[in-house]
Order: sequence, then structure tokens, then C-alpha cells
Amino acid sequence: MSSSSSPSSSDAETSTKLIKKLEEKRYRDTLEKKKQKDELKAKETPEEKRKRRLQEKLLKEQKQREKMGWDTEYQHYTNQGNILVV
Repeated sequence: MSSSSSPSSSDAETSTKLIKKLEEKRYRDTLEKKKQKDELKAKETPEEKRKRRLQEKLLKEQKQREKMGWDTEYQHYTNQGNILVV
């Protein structure tokens, strides 16, 4: 009997190494994106910050409406449109 490993274990080892490299690359990419986003936030003006936060809030509300099953007819309805004028 020879002490060499079988081809299937070598393939599994190669596959494991590849998966590990991909996970490391994904992690580095995530850190890089976060760093870039933080740099942009640090450089923005108060007006830009308000605009960005408002956009994020509107996007969040839209996702909630879609999750609740509202159709497109009600997508543009907001609480501000529900103000009673006397």
C-alpha cells in the first residue's frame, strides 16, 4: 500500500482553500466599502447629511410598505398627506 493521498481528498483540500480565499476577499471588500462610506460621511455637509438621511428613511418606508403587501396605488401615500387643513 502506498501512503499517497487519494485524488478526492486533494480536490476537497483545494476546494476548502478556495472557499477560504473567497471568504477573506469578501471580508476585505466589505471593510473597504465601509471605509469609503465612512470617509464620504465625514466629508459631507449638514445639508447633504439631512438629504441622505431623508432618502434612507423614505427607502425604508417603501420597503416596509412592500413587505406589508401594499400595491403601487398606495405606495406614494404618506402621513404628511394625511394632515387635516382647517
